[in-house]
Amino acid sequence: MTWTRYRALHPSPKAPYGMGGMEGGLVSVVGTTSTTWPAANLAVYCPVVVTTHGTIIRFYAANGAVVSGNIDVGLYDIAGTLLVSSGSTPQAGTTAIQTFDTTDLVVGIGVFYLAVAVDNTTATIQCQTLTSAIHGKLAGFAEQTSAFPLPAVAALATFTRLIVPGIGASF
Repeated sequence: MTWTRYRALHPSPKAPYGMGGMEGGLVSVVGTTSTTWPAANLAVYCPVVVTTHGTIIRFYAANGAVVSGNIDVGLYDIAGTLLVSSGSTPQAGTTAIQTFDTTDLVVGIGVFYLAVAVDNTTATIQCQTLTSAIHGKLAGFAEQTSAFPLPAVAALATFTRLIVPGIGASF
């Protein structure tokens, strides 16, 4: 039997741009909890650094205690152009990792945005809670209202939320 080991790409509230050594100075994280999505059709853009070439093969989201409506997870380039997304998908599986197969996408080294949008405010996602929205701003997070499904071009607005959603990509 052959085992395939996949690498994971996920957002972190701690220095997404590789500014190591700033643990605690850049972001203060309270914990990870099942969090109600803050606004219907809201997209949250989470900066991630890809340090090696690879192929994105699927996305995932850590669902919370209540699943409801639809979710869309995707990857944007640093300029805000959508590269690939799961498309609108029913949220399924309480307190479970939901995976989203997608068209394989080869990515190079660079900064990207992992994005997630939910079409309602009943759904929950496991999130880290920030003590202040300024921490998300400093880390490079952005948001967009009326962004479900994820748009072809992101309108990256100032981050005002206190969440880091539990989403990611396997490659």
